[in-house]
Amino acid sequence: MAAGVPIALFYAWTTLVQPVLYRPDFPDFGQCFRAAERLRSGTDPYLPFFQVNRYSYSGSECAYAPLTAWLVEPLTPLGFENAALVVLVLLQLCVVIFLFLVFRSLRPVARHEVALGVLLAMGFEPLFANLWNDQSNLLVLVLSGGTLAGYVAGDRWLGGALYGVALAIKPVQPAVGLLLIWGRRRWMVAASVVAGVLVSLLPGPGLLLEWVTRVLPKEAGGTGFRDNASPAGFLERLFHPASFYDATAPGGTAVKLLWLAAVLAIVGLSWWRLGHRPRQDRLGRASEMALAVTVSTLVLTVSHSFHLVLLLLPILVLVRVGIARRDWRLLGAAAGAWILVGPVHSAMLSAIGNNFSQDLVLRVWNESQLVGILVLWAGCLAALRAPSDLRARSSSHPAQP
Repeated sequence: MAAGVPIALFYAWTTLVQPVLYRPDFPDFGQCFRAAERLRSGTDPYLPFFQVNRYSYSGSECAYAPLTAWLVEPLTPLGFENAALVVLVLLQLCVVIFLFLVFRSLRPVARHEVALGVLLAMGFEPLFANLWNDQSNLLVLVLSGGTLAGYVAGDRWLGGALYGVALAIKPVQPAVGLLLIWGRRRWMVAASVVAGVLVSLLPGPGLLLEWVTRVLPKEAGGTGFRDNASPAGFLERLFHPASFYDATAPGGTAVKLLWLAAVLAIVGLSWWRLGHRPRQDRLGRASEMALAVTVSTLVLTVSHSFHLVLLLLPILVLVRVGIARRDWRLLGAAAGAWILVGPVHSAMLSAIGNNFSQDLVLRVWNESQLVGILVLWAGCLAALRAPSDLRARSSSHPAQP
């Protein structure tokens, strides 16, 4: 895998060395840092958001859960630049731990497969975007790896607790909760509820109530902005073309009904494919989790590029299952999703940055991420339809939890 050395060097240079040398703005972390400063001074961290009172892609107001600002608060004495660099190093560690947890869950994994997975991660454009912005999605990513490890091992309460903490940071994986309930992971479900509630209350019950009742409904209202890869965003752009540029969310009955129909269809088909009971083999259970993570991005009202870094989990699972079964369809779905969500969409952003302005081309090009998610979803559905000989082998030699 000598060809991976240039990729590793490029990754280290752009996501670690350059930030240390040139101190970028880290705009998203700036929102959290200012909210943490307000929290430290005893003022409401959501006051700037209430002035806008709607979803804003590039604004300076913080709309994250209060736990995020609370976690950043101890770093405020360091100053913005130093705190941002500390967080960047911690997020890099999150990526490493995530990969370790995923490969441990999918074992046995050959060394060349591990190397391929690492290269796929280091070349994934949403991962770069999260690191360049010090986004908390990478914390959710590593917690998702822990949830996967707990799920494939059986009913491990620690995996459920990690899922609850992930929800408290960003509630962007609702379908994983449905999977835990469907799979009768009672300890995981109980641990996720307890852990999620307890950590959410750490910044204070009042802040949590304010975020749930006044911030989250506005932030989750949907938007047709071009970076929203969810079906809800596509419908907004279809019915309200101007939202492609101004990030508004006009909504309307037609959009809401079509979005609801799409959600019901996606969830219904996914749970029909899951079947009546959880799979016994480790890769089968990993495929179930991969499906739940992918479905989550499709049912949210806002799934932008930062959120799509969570798709690394189902991509790596499909690669492992595809290699294990010698199924080129699964490998093709993983590769197609990786390309469409990453390089193809990144090329569109570069075109916009270079003043490319052909409206129709941009609108079609922009939907590459949604198409990529749908390709990945189809791959996850296919992974759950194991060949009959594999099913027989799994039933006669069930994996030990």
